[in-house]
Amino acid sequence: MTWVALGIILLTHGYVLKIITFTIAGTVDYFESIGFPAIVIYLVIAGEIFDGLALLIGAFKRLVARLSIPILLGATWIHLVNNSGYFQQRAVDRNSYSSRNSRGQHQSKGRRQVRSR
Repeated sequence: MTWVALGIILLTHGYVLKIITFTIAGTVDYFESIGFPAIVIYLVIAGEIFDGLALLIGAFKRLVARLSIPILLGATWIHLVNNSGYFQQRAVDRNSYSSRNSRGQHQSKGRRQVRSR
């Protein structure tokens, strides 16, 4: 059933995010701004949509999953380098962690330490 989850992720990321939300032109502009040729985004969009559909219907699961690896590795690399997406949220969570909570108790690295008065 993990192929269904990957299929949903690829399909929504390719169609909803890149075509509907950012539009193809906007996505191409972004990819070009970070140094990729325009043909790459067209291949990524097609790969995400067709791979997602194939995984959802269960066709050629192993082949499609393997063909998705470059797209997934590329997305991971881009988000790590640009500190965006999931990785950006994790950084914000770590940096906005307060050293004291609302009761004046010290907190350190996720462990609660009660300050003596």
